[in-house]
Amino acid sequence: MKKKCSLKTYFAIPLCLLLQLVSAQSIASDSFKPIQNAKDSQWSIGPVTGFKMIKSLVIYDLGIQLSRSVSAGKRVRVEVSYRSAGSNLAQNWGSIPMNMKTDIGSVLLGAGYDWFPFIRRSEDGKFLKSLKVIGGAWYINKPEYNFNVSLQDPLVWGALTFTPEEIGAVATSIKTNKLQPFLGLGYEPLYLIKNINLSIHGGFLYQGKPNVTMVATNMLKPTEESAVRLEHNLASYQFSPFVQMLVQFNL
Repeated sequence: MKKKCSLKTYFAIPLCLLLQLVSAQSIASDSFKPIQNAKDSQWSIGPVTGFKMIKSLVIYDLGIQLSRSVSAGKRVRVEVSYRSAGSNLAQNWGSIPMNMKTDIGSVLLGAGYDWFPFIRRSEDGKFLKSLKVIGGAWYINKPEYNFNVSLQDPLVWGALTFTPEEIGAVATSIKTNKLQPFLGLGYEPLYLIKNINLSIHGGFLYQGKPNVTMVATNMLKPTEESAVRLEHNLASYQFSPFVQMLVQFNL
């Protein structure tokens, strides 16, 4: 099996993206005013994409978000997204290659609140004025991660050869909570062109303790006993890091 991704990996990607945003904003045209200076009634709409990880599995979200400023430095946001992941993952059982087919698909409904704590402090620079605290929750209608594992090739054991069908398969289902609150930080704006900007969010969501069930067939039937062990190993994933990228068209 692949090695676990460390927390350093989780934070390296958003950190690199954040540094790129800061660098790009420093050379952006001064003729573009920050979004925080727009009227309090300003609306924005645009695509949003995000990802989070469970061990070596990367889960993607893609959707659309709508936001409205309620006062200077304060904004409410709603989004609708669809969650998916790669259809097949390369895995090994020791030196033996295996197929791991994934079945992950769910509609997400999200509501959030953005707060720019430094927006009213004139002595702070553009970087601090563009920092925000984000919070909210996602509702996932199907918070399940389903996997089906089987051998790619026949297994040779001495003079005996077993086909993948004779060995069997293991179907694993990992379930989390439908309601998942989140808290994190964001950075904006970076203007692409007038009235269009890019922002990044990162933080942690609470998805609850994952519940694991296994159904195995043929020679792999005893594998079902590993469900309890896997559930114990996933207990630390109650809190999961996430990253989002948003493009906002300011109306």
